[in-house]
Amino acid sequence: MPFGIEKVLYRGAKRYQMTSKKGHNYYKGTGSGAMGRHTSRGGYIIDLRKVRTYVVPDLSNCEYKPYVTPEAKRGIKFSLNTNEYLNILRRELYPTETIYDTVKTGERSRKRFNPPNEEANQQEEVTAEEQSRLF
Repeated sequence: MPFGIEKVLYRGAKRYQMTSKKGHNYYKGTGSGAMGRHTSRGGYIIDLRKVRTYVVPDLSNCEYKPYVTPEAKRGIKFSLNTNEYLNILRRELYPTETIYDTVKTGERSRKRFNPPNEEANQQEEVTAEEQSRLF
């Protein structure tokens, strides 16, 4: 009967995927250790020898550049109301397409959006001013 023993050994030697969905007698953990200890009164004392510290290398001579430059301007300098935003969106996305004009009339009427040349020049100046306010 040596095959019965081998069968039992093989069953115990199986390796399964490590998940946290195992039974009540299995604890996977998260791989993080305790940073301190519990006190008898319910508090917690942090042991600084156990706290993980990360050393940042010196990046002054690094050839890689950050995604955002440190000289980037922060904050929003203007706000748009809904009508202004939709008008800018129309000019950018649909300069000559048929669109639904719901902002000015309040109803869904099919309208062709082709501004005259003077209005187009003024609109380009407005967008340039808006862009200058952004940056």
